Amino acid sequence: MVMGSRSGVFPSLAVVIEWENAVLAKLSRTMRMLEQLRQQLTEIAPLLGEKAEVLFLYDHTRVSAELIQNAVGKVFGNTPFCEVRIISTKGKRYYELKNESLLYTQKDLLVFLDSDVVPEDGWLRGLLKAFEQEDMKVVCGNTYVSPDGLYGKAMALFWFFPLRQDDEGLVTSNSFFANNVVFRREVLKKYPFPHLENFRGQCLSLARLLRNEGIPIYLQRSSRVSHPPPNGFWHFACRALCQGHDEALEAHRGSSNGVLLGAATRYFQSLREAYWEIFRGYPKVQLSRFGGVCAFGIAATYHSLALAGELATRVHPSLVRRYFSI
Repeated sequence: MVMGSRSGVFPSLAVVIEWENAVLAKLSRTMRMLEQLRQQLTEIAPLLGEKAEVLFLYDHTRVSAELIQNAVGKVFGNTPFCEVRIISTKGKRYYELKNESLLYTQKDLLVFLDSDVVPEDGWLRGLLKAFEQEDMKVVCGNTYVSPDGLYGKAMALFWFFPLRQDDEGLVTSNSFFANNVVFRREVLKKYPFPHLENFRGQCLSLARLLRNEGIPIYLQRSSRVSHPPPNGFWHFACRALCQGHDEALEAHRGSSNGVLLGAATRYFQSLREAYWEIFRGYPKVQLSRFGGVCAFGIAATYHSLALAGELATRVHPSLVRRYFSI
């Protein structure tokens, strides 16, 4: 068993929360996340040899410090079992904020949780329990989209997060989501999230690197968090356009020959995959057949916007990044 200190059952830990996603999400979700985190830290406090840390990192050019202080203060105003710090940065974005946490903690484990996801009961304990094995380096949990209403159910079916599963146990995984993952500090220090021009996807690049370096990734299937669908049409459009931007960067570079063909191929493949995901999965989220048709319409709109983002990036590489953000 790994000992976080002489008297602790779990290794010492810091929970790291970026305050970027919360800008576009509903504040009520962030408050629910904070309340769940406080409750779960309270439950595991007797199993820690030293106080946990909770680090909130944000870019002060985009987020008001007062907003974060008020939100965090309402939930973590009196927490003798953990140390809370709100850390201002300038110009740091999502993955950079996660890497930045290495400068502010020496804890054994870095637990990454996003500001717009809500953990289920037992989330934190499940992740930490995996580290009772001494050779455990990286453990992720299950992230799924909250299937609330027609829109939420549609996004849960075709977006990149899998549907919620009731499976339990620890299994190996080829990838992880950066909103629900734990690293040993020495691993992240050696292999930080890479600096790429992508809006998202650095976690996939890091997962490939870890596998190539012989560092296995484990999935604790019982450690679940719910992720919101994009908040309103503008956020929906931004996510799609930015995804198209990232797909353009990941696609083969070189001459422009075949650009349209490649983009069209990816577009129709995405539509085909969305079709099968929706019409195999719509009963699981309690959608009617008509609801399934509507969900496919939402998927087609999303992927059409992604295609527009990909083509725009091919024509002018900085265009999407200049006018859109997630």
